[in-house]
Amino acid sequence: MGIGPHFYLASWAAAAALAAFAVWPPAPAPRRRLLAFLAGFALTVAPLFVFAQGRRVPYFGRSSRHNLLREIRYQKSLLPAFSVVADALPAPWLIHEPQARHDLTDRSRLGAIVGALLAVGLARALARPREELSALLLLHAGTAGAAAVAGGTAGHPNGFRFGYLTSPAALAAAAGLLAVVGLFPQKRRRAAAIALLGLVAVSGAVGLRDAIGVWPFRRATFDSFRGEDTLLGQTAARWGRYGEVRVEAGLGRSDLTIETVNRYALDPDAPAGPSDVSVPPRFFQLRARGTSPSPGQRLVESVRDSWGREWAVVLGSRGTAP
Repeated sequence: MGIGPHFYLASWAAAAALAAFAVWPPAPAPRRRLLAFLAGFALTVAPLFVFAQGRRVPYFGRSSRHNLLREIRYQKSLLPAFSVVADALPAPWLIHEPQARHDLTDRSRLGAIVGALLAVGLARALARPREELSALLLLHAGTAGAAAVAGGTAGHPNGFRFGYLTSPAALAAAAGLLAVVGLFPQKRRRAAAIALLGLVAVSGAVGLRDAIGVWPFRRATFDSFRGEDTLLGQTAARWGRYGEVRVEAGLGRSDLTIETVNRYALDPDAPAGPSDVSVPPRFFQLRARGTSPSPGQRLVESVRDSWGREWAVVLGSRGTAP
C-alpha cells in the first residue's frame, strides 16, 4: 500500500480505508493491526518527504492549490460543498464520463452489467456491515467519496477516479455476482453462475474493443489530450531527418510536449534512424496556419489532423537557419 503514494495521490484515500479496516469491529487485536499497518506504511512513504532535495513542487502541491475549503473561501458561500456532493453521488456509476481523455463520453465507466453487479455488492455490504468484506468495501467507498468531495468541484470529474480503485471495485462486483447466484435454487446455481460469468465476459470484450478500437480514434479524445501538441512534435521530428527545424513560439498549447515528442521522435509510424537521402543543408519552420512563405521559402506541408483541421504549416528553404 505504501508504494502507491509514490505514483498517485489517490492512494492516500485507499490507505485511510485500510487503516480504518484494521480496527473495524470485530477485528482481532485492532491496536496491533493498526500499528503494524501504520508502521509499514510510514516506512514506505518516508522517502517522499525525507529525500526532497531538488524538488521544485511540493508533494501535496496539487491538492493544496485547489480544494473545497479554498472554493468556499473564494465564493464566500457554502454552496460548493453541496454542489460537489451532488455531483459525486451519481458518478461514476450512473452518468456518462464527462472527460474524453478518461473514457468514452457517451456511456458510464463500468457499463450496465458490471455496474449492476457492483450495486448489488454494495447493497449487500450495507445490509451486512459487520462482515469483513462489507467493511472493506464500505470503508473504501466512504474514503473515496470523502476525498472526491475534499477536492472541490474543480476536481471533478478527476475526483471521480477515486471511485475506480480497481481492486475494491472488482471485489464489490464479485460479491454482487455471488449474491445474485445465491438467490437461485441449489440446482440452478451452476447454470446461473455460468450465465452471469458469460455476461461479464461479454462486457469485458466490449470494453476491450472500445478501449483499443474506438476511444483512441475519436476526435473528442484527440482534443481532450491536446493532440495537436503531439502532432506538431511529430511533424518537427519528421522534417528533422532532412534538416534543421525550428518551431515558432506559441504553436499548440504545451511547448514541453512539442519539444519532448520532437527530441525523442515519439512517432510509431516514423522510420528509424537519420535520413539516408543525401541533400544539401535545408531549414524548416513550423509556423501558424495561414502563414505565407517568405522569399526563398516554400510551403512543404500543411499540418492537419485526421479530421482535416489545420494546426500549422511547414515552410522550407535551402541552407541553414538564419
